[in-house]
Amino acid sequence: MIISGRAFDADSGPHVLGVVNLSPESPNQDSIAEDSRSALKRAEWLVANGAAIIDVGAQSSYFEAPLLPEDEEIARLTPVIRSLKGAGFTVSADTFRSSVAAEAIAAGADLVNDSDGFQQPEMMQTLARWGGPIVVPFISGASPHDPDPFNFDDPMSDILPFLRGALDRAASAGLREIILDPGTGYRYPGVSPAAKERYQLRVYRALPELAALGRPLLVALPRKDSLHRTLELVRMIAGHADFVRAHDPTVLRAAAAAVRGVPLG
Repeated sequence: MIISGRAFDADSGPHVLGVVNLSPESPNQDSIAEDSRSALKRAEWLVANGAAIIDVGAQSSYFEAPLLPEDEEIARLTPVIRSLKGAGFTVSADTFRSSVAAEAIAAGADLVNDSDGFQQPEMMQTLARWGGPIVVPFISGASPHDPDPFNFDDPMSDILPFLRGALDRAASAGLREIILDPGTGYRYPGVSPAAKERYQLRVYRALPELAALGRPLLVALPRKDSLHRTLELVRMIAGHADFVRAHDPTVLRAAAAAVRGVPLG
């Protein structure tokens, strides 16, 4: 896949998307940037520690976070995208609103992380007009702020049909450059951390089923409390994920260094 004139292929991956949050209400406080200057500083740190793409979002996907007015999300996001692009970074814009995606694209975004799973007609039209590469995650519900329960004991029974449908919708819109994401980074109400971890592990073990869909895969690496646990996860996704989304690539790189033949770039 070519993103911003650069080849991101499986042989040289998995490639890291380093996270910059422009939403102070985000639970991931260490990834928050308050303005373009702090976003540039964090992006420099992310790239120095292994990130290849900077994934920028201005609206927290946490379902309990406040839902911003669209113009406020745009006002947070677009100046930072322009600054990052001006400094030479490859930028992914994370949003589930079509108007925000359109403004992010106009500001220079190289990739759109469509966090509602390519379900909304307006977003489909916006991205079809653009024609650039997109990330399509699995999400149960209309958006990350309106999540529905699904089968956490057999998650692939929901994830596979959803992503097949998303690929069909993308093909109908003329979009071919699709990265699939099993959506393990989302939170759902009433799901304990232990239950979420069990569900995530079931998905990681089933990544070959997703790879069989023939599209690059992105996996959001959960934050664990030890390098050993992170290493276990990296071993599980190695050879299957083409992209990894991470808030702290230093831990990811350290784990990857322990897995022979899995350089992260």
